[in-house]
Amino acid sequence: ELPGGLDSATSAETPRSARAWSQLIDARVDKQQLYGGISQTTMLGERGWFRSTIHGQVIDKVNPYGTSPIATGYKDEDIRATGVLLNTGSSGSIGAVHIDREIGMGVLFERDELLERALETGAPGAVVIDADTRVAQVFASAQLKAQLPRGIDIAAAVGIEYTHYDHLDRLAERDGTIATKTPLYPSLSFRAPLPGGFAGAYLRYAQAPSRPTVWELLGTMGEFNSTLRSEQVSEWEVGINVGNDTTIAQVEIAGYLRRTDGLITGITILDTEEQIFINAGLADQRGLELSTRISIARQRSATLRVEISGALQDHFLVRSGADTHDPIPGVAELTGALRLWARIDRLGDLEAGSRLTSKVPACLACGSIIPGAAIAYLRAGREMRLSASGAMSFFLHVENLFDVRYTSFVQLNDPGGRYYNPAPGRSLFAGIRFHYRSASRK
Repeated sequence: ELPGGLDSATSAETPRSARAWSQLIDARVDKQQLYGGISQTTMLGERGWFRSTIHGQVIDKVNPYGTSPIATGYKDEDIRATGVLLNTGSSGSIGAVHIDREIGMGVLFERDELLERALETGAPGAVVIDADTRVAQVFASAQLKAQLPRGIDIAAAVGIEYTHYDHLDRLAERDGTIATKTPLYPSLSFRAPLPGGFAGAYLRYAQAPSRPTVWELLGTMGEFNSTLRSEQVSEWEVGINVGNDTTIAQVEIAGYLRRTDGLITGITILDTEEQIFINAGLADQRGLELSTRISIARQRSATLRVEISGALQDHFLVRSGADTHDPIPGVAELTGALRLWARIDRLGDLEAGSRLTSKVPACLACGSIIPGAAIAYLRAGREMRLSASGAMSFFLHVENLFDVRYTSFVQLNDPGGRYYNPAPGRSLFAGIRFHYRSASRK
């Protein structure tokens, strides 16, 4: 189904008046994705350890038609990414206080090649965008955890990252670079039990950057935006949890305040049909979350749990240079989830669930709304012991069980109307994992 709702008339004459779900065409996305990694942990004495991780990812994605057979383009995107992460840590005690220490650093390399062609009489024609963007990132962090008497836990961490973008516009034979270095971003958490032992309270604070994606750097014109900077996010969270793994039910209630300086969002350039992404201003998100887990059956041969969660959120954006409060694009006011999970001997894990999202604003101060949706899924998995030190686990997952049509995200399409990108329909996923633990040597 055509996600942007464009028929031949509106596409050619008034593309901005298009509405969702008005025409059926072959508007599909072909995507292949491969992800893999290797991690090894070595013990250093009795209380120390060192872990090295290498991971890589390959994504090939083709959108052969886009939003309209008349005026949109053919898009071909290839993404390659690899990274290395090194962590080391140790544990010990000072009197009655147990302390865990960890430091880590890593590098990430990513290359994103985007080729877009205009459609001419239904076939890919002239090249509109031919871009090659490379991203290199170096990051480091340090963390300290302390377990005090009476069940009090305190954790503190600090991190820093450096990101370099190198962009080549092959059509214009023009390149551009961005280099960003974040200040030290801290996090702190405190958790303590409440009287009685069946409840606890916690307080968390964290800061973190959120770098722009390649799509946001290019916009719809494919021109590299060297002024776009990373979002700076800070968040406070306070909560109370009742129950533990030994009780039939567990309930957790949390409230949070998230503030994003330099929120990245798309805007339409004045007197044009093109869209660029900017740091729009200061965004506030205030929410209340509730989660409940009930263990209905606990036996040696079977375990059954029911989990229910939901969140209410109030959000607004104060745009730079304006005194208005606008809803944040893409953020829902209500979300919820239901999960049924069972573990049965000789059968493995069985899971069924559903996720609910309310309507969300499609774009900044434009009045368009993305309808809400409820998506169901099924999952089955099992772990099998291969030897005393090795095991294998696998899973099958059916996403969007009832093939619901809903929107994953919104962008401006080539004719200038809004493109309600369709989320995947009914999808099948499968995976296999091997675990092997080597014998320790003294």
